[in-house]
Amino acid sequence: MYEQFMGKYLVKTKRLSPERLQEVLEAKKSEMIKLGFLAVKEGFITEKEAQKINDLQRKEDKYFGEIAIKQGLLTKEQVDVLLSRQKQSDALFKQLLVEKGYMSLVQLDEVVEELIEDYGYTREEIEAIESDNITKISHAFLNINEFDSRYGMFKDLIGMKELVALALRNLIRFVSTDIYIDRPVKISTYRGRYLATQAVVGKAPYHIGLGSSDSPDGLLEVARNFGKEDFVDVNEDALDAVGEFLNCVDGLYVSYPEMEYLKLDMKPQEYFFHMVMDHDNMYMLPIYTNGKRVDLVLCLDEASQNVGK
Repeated sequence: MYEQFMGKYLVKTKRLSPERLQEVLEAKKSEMIKLGFLAVKEGFITEKEAQKINDLQRKEDKYFGEIAIKQGLLTKEQVDVLLSRQKQSDALFKQLLVEKGYMSLVQLDEVVEELIEDYGYTREEIEAIESDNITKISHAFLNINEFDSRYGMFKDLIGMKELVALALRNLIRFVSTDIYIDRPVKISTYRGRYLATQAVVGKAPYHIGLGSSDSPDGLLEVARNFGKEDFVDVNEDALDAVGEFLNCVDGLYVSYPEMEYLKLDMKPQEYFFHMVMDHDNMYMLPIYTNGKRVDLVLCLDEASQNVGK
């Protein structure tokens, strides 16, 4: 996520051309290998076994290596070997910028200070992005009191920040590793040109959606990659695939042992064309997959929905 976030800012401030950013990202692809692909390449497991682990990730919120060990397909020592061969994302991106002569380390440090002083980012947020740890990123960016205080019990449980982190992790697993987020915005109305939603009821109800108020490209990225179909436009089947993604996220979230106390129950997912969500306690988190925007809409209750407004 670091390279997408920083790359976008460097292009925006004209420190780096879009062409040079793309050149660096392409060079980085050859260095960043998914653990499953690397395990197959090393002869530790077969492609069929790697796919089995990927399929299990739809049901368990665990890393590839954790599931592989649990299934007896890889040893801890093998996973450690594979992890040691992966490159740290922010370090590799910085290295490529410097090696190609596009930026110096001093200039990159100056950019970080600029983001903090002029744009209000906290050092915690920057460090979270550099870590590429989705949980740290979601907790740093979602620094909104309501997420933790809406229900006092959340302080002892997982909370809404973890729900967002779970959604982001699954976007990376099943949609694209090329992902970054903007800051969330508190809203009272979301007008979706296309929108898939799911309500979860219980002691701490919430309503989650993935939508687009303009271009459908971001939703299509989710539908195509998660649904494994080459959708050309956003139709009912495409939105149904997006709804299934939300169902996967919510299913994992409510199945956490810590959430049993809340007695959460998922309602069937729904999808809409030209729909409005209304609620006083609602947030929108812009997410970019392969550079295409999709909005994660989260309401800390069950939002009202009005079609065709």
